[in-house]
Amino acid sequence: MSATTRIPEPDPAADAARAALAEAESAGFDPAAPDRAAAAYARAAGLLQPAGALPDDRGALELLRRALEGLAVERAGLGEPGPAREARHRAAVAALLADDPLARARNLEIAADLGEQAGDAAGAAADLRAAAAAFAARGLAERAAGCAGRAGALDPAGAGAPSPAAADRPAPEEADPPPAAPPEDDPAGPDPDAADPAGADPGAAADAAPGWPGRLALAKRLLREGDPVAAQRICEQAIEADGRRGGPDPVQLGDAHLGLVAARMRAGLDIREAAIDAANALPHLRPARLRARLSVELARLLAPEQAAWRVRRQLLAAAAEDSAAEGDRAGSVRARLRLAAEKAAAGELAAAHDDFDDLVTEAYRLRDLELYAEAVLHLGRSWARAGRLPEAVAQFDRVLANFALEGIDSPAERLRFGRLLLEKARALAVLDPAATGPDSAAALARRARALFREQEEPALVAEADRVLDEL
Repeated sequence: MSATTRIPEPDPAADAARAALAEAESAGFDPAAPDRAAAAYARAAGLLQPAGALPDDRGALELLRRALEGLAVERAGLGEPGPAREARHRAAVAALLADDPLARARNLEIAADLGEQAGDAAGAAADLRAAAAAFAARGLAERAAGCAGRAGALDPAGAGAPSPAAADRPAPEEADPPPAAPPEDDPAGPDPDAADPAGADPGAAADAAPGWPGRLALAKRLLREGDPVAAQRICEQAIEADGRRGGPDPVQLGDAHLGLVAARMRAGLDIREAAIDAANALPHLRPARLRARLSVELARLLAPEQAAWRVRRQLLAAAAEDSAAEGDRAGSVRARLRLAAEKAAAGELAAAHDDFDDLVTEAYRLRDLELYAEAVLHLGRSWARAGRLPEAVAQFDRVLANFALEGIDSPAERLRFGRLLLEKARALAVLDPAATGPDSAAALARRARALFREQEEPALVAEADRVLDEL
């Protein structure tokens, strides 16, 4: 007889905690009551941990961790690093009991940042050593080594007191092991901070610092680490504080608008209102160079949204104008290349082709090989779309036949070279499929694949493999 699933008994405390969490997560920046969200998070944590007793149920532990992490974010934003650090330690304990080493490590890492800012080097080092062990337990050796290195720099003797988050461990077997090598295949994928150069930026130590720079740096980290709801809340608060005393500056406001769009997109929510608000806000920011950068970034962010084509074009046209006004001719050409690519994707092939032709000439005059190669790539593809493969090959050879790969050191330029090789291989596969030798389609595709591997571009490696499979 098969066992039946038992319906759990109602848990009024957990239900009340969920309601408090929902209230906290929906609370915006309210100048009349800036601690509204913090109070709701504290209430949720209190309901889940009455009289300090930790819950036994894993689901309740996850709710408690979320409440404590939210409380830490709000306390840090209110300029209360001590309570923020305490909440991080409590969240790390909840993560430990819920068998979630990655969440534990992240909370300890942020607690260490707060301790370091407060001048508690020994306590910060203890937090970092515990974080290193938790990262190692998750197989993230690089992150573990980074935390251990920082701990050694803060407290070389290793004499600091144990992390407060280590005090509630349920059994000796939970003691932190030394950092271990990562497993060959990490089921969670690569460490986002190791793959993203922004993960090592100087703002990491300010993640929980009061003020908009620290809060927006935290929003970026939360987004990278898979918590778009918390990231969205911080970005919304920054946008709503615009124009008020102590509100964000233009750089921070622009980053908040882009962060809000990214967070809603990552959470699977509708982004139309956020995207339109961002596009409307950018023209009012100064200086023009900042507007240009943010416009291009927003257009790139909206690339997967088919319905946003008109907004993307407006953003790219504005970016081209702003770059030109600032004397950034290369930036203007890049924005116009993206704008021409938008036209090509929409089927406006003749207009796009004319734009690509003009931009190849402009890029050549700038003596910028990366930009020139990008423009040539687009123009060659335009000829190929028109069925004019010999003309496409001639375009690709404007770079391939005139610049030796051995003399190119820039990773970006080598990547462009590989893309040109692959596009030429596609054309030759149609023009001369039976050819062999160093200039054949197969040989060019293999050279392109080697360059993509060198630059650690797995998607392009897979694309080169597909071309080779079709030959």
